[in-house]
Amino acid sequence: MKKIGLIAGGIVIVVFAGIFRIFIVLATLDVNQYKGLIEEQAAAATGRTLTIEGDMDLSVSLSPAIVINGVRFQNAEWGSRPDMAVIERVEASIPLIPALFGNISVTRLALVSPDILLERNAQGQANWEFGAEDAAEGVETESSSALAVSAIELDDLVFAFKDAQAGTDLSAALERLRVNISGDLTAPDIDRLNLSGLKATADGTEIEVTSLTMSPVSGGTDIDLQAVLDGEEVTAKGEIGALSNIIAMNGAFPAKLDVSFGPFAFATDLMIDASGARPSLTGSITADEIDLTALPPAEEEPDSDKLFPSDPIPMDGLSAADVELDVSVGKLILQKKLALTNLKNKVTLKNGRLTNNQSADLGGGSMTSDVITLAAPAGTLTIKASGSGMQAQNIARDLEATDIITQGPLDFNVDLSGSGTSVAAMMGSLDGAIVGGMGEGRIRNDAINLAGADFLSQLLGAINPFMEQEEFTVAQCAVINLRVQDGVARTEKGIAFVSDRIEITSSGKIDFGQEKLDLNIRPKAKEGLGIGMGKLTQMVKVSGPLSSPGVGIDAAGAVRSLGSIAGAFATGGASLLAEGALERGQSADDACEAARTWHLAGN
Repeated sequence: MKKIGLIAGGIVIVVFAGIFRIFIVLATLDVNQYKGLIEEQAAAATGRTLTIEGDMDLSVSLSPAIVINGVRFQNAEWGSRPDMAVIERVEASIPLIPALFGNISVTRLALVSPDILLERNAQGQANWEFGAEDAAEGVETESSSALAVSAIELDDLVFAFKDAQAGTDLSAALERLRVNISGDLTAPDIDRLNLSGLKATADGTEIEVTSLTMSPVSGGTDIDLQAVLDGEEVTAKGEIGALSNIIAMNGAFPAKLDVSFGPFAFATDLMIDASGARPSLTGSITADEIDLTALPPAEEEPDSDKLFPSDPIPMDGLSAADVELDVSVGKLILQKKLALTNLKNKVTLKNGRLTNNQSADLGGGSMTSDVITLAAPAGTLTIKASGSGMQAQNIARDLEATDIITQGPLDFNVDLSGSGTSVAAMMGSLDGAIVGGMGEGRIRNDAINLAGADFLSQLLGAINPFMEQEEFTVAQCAVINLRVQDGVARTEKGIAFVSDRIEITSSGKIDFGQEKLDLNIRPKAKEGLGIGMGKLTQMVKVSGPLSSPGVGIDAAGAVRSLGSIAGAFATGGASLLAEGALERGQSADDACEAARTWHLAGN
């Protein structure tokens, strides 16, 4: 036993003596003599120039650290700047004992103040791709085994990404990143990621990541994110796919997250695939409630007499990805208490064609959009929507105007199509139809004055002389029926309103392209009025720009009235009596029915 102890002690002494000699050798080694070899090997592997401008140092310990100061790596010939990467300092720690037995690995790879640019040109070439044609000629390299790395650290990173094809321009600054990995550096398995102090700007959008932690779980990665996006706090917690697959863009990965964004909260169950030529997104997003009134008020647009913007719509963005998404919201608050409930959206984006099928409840009824389509590159638009069973009373109540109207069932149908690369162009090319109506209801007259501002008050005062005299208008029906062609909506008595005292019809056109309207409005007394009042209130005209229409006298209507009155003198009033009897003999719904069907009569 004593001999065994002596032998073991001798072996330990020999080993430590050997290690001590290695330390002496390492301590006196000038690693700067290997600068040229490192630069040569990098050129052979990539066809790009690697330049070491500073000194190389070796820190001696059981895990010797090689420190390289001032590294520049050449960009592609077509790149927007000479260097793809500029790094202030590179540190690599290598365990000594395993290295003695030929097992070389890196326990820590650190980059201090790296400035990295990744870019893709208009032809689709990427500066991080090194093809065979890039390899330096005449340089022989030795094959080597894969290099294993255990941890990567980045401090004070400056990063930029530019894609000339997609028009993407992203810049970022990162204070600290720590990644625990295993395996070959060229294809690592990432075990854990900690990130803080990331500030990035992409296409005018600013994001600051306060903290991001990703930890492996069975078959995926737990994520905990806290960030600020354009001033709004963002959190995301849940599970995504394996981090290595995500970073390598190796196929689809799941994202099951609970997300909050400012005042909104929702859950995702998604599959994301960025491995193909065009990224894809499938799955669902659900929310119990989204309150749009919690959003900050929109910035006021500069004064303009145009309602429809002529700025180009970025149609190319429709071809950037493929999407198939189910969006469900229990309650979407639009204004005050007015809300869409049981909102279901089916959003599909495929080959530049965006389709949205939607259903929701509103005001005691339901609304559906069979299809809303926007397609690139020409910019074609299709809208097919309908609603029924809604009550004006319920909508007014939700808008906190409980006594403005009682009852008032509502319905509508919209079938429109157009084309163009701006909203103005689409509106100016619309074809189709708009039909809507309201059933019986009682409207408080002073509430109309309060709600309608100057224009509506002036209009209603011109066509309904009873508003000043009576507390309520008893509406029996209302209809709007527009036929649209080449951006111009026309109607021939297709706008109608019938109350217990007055019947109003309107004809004319609304030019969406020119943003002008020209409507003649004809009120007729139903009962309890003198003949003169019934005839002299038929001369109202609404015309001018859509943004500020005016109310005036319909000159043609005035001429017709004067002719009718002149005829009355010739007949001793018999003609006016006959006209009045004929009008009063019609049923209350005749004007509304005629309005709904005027286009079928060949008008």
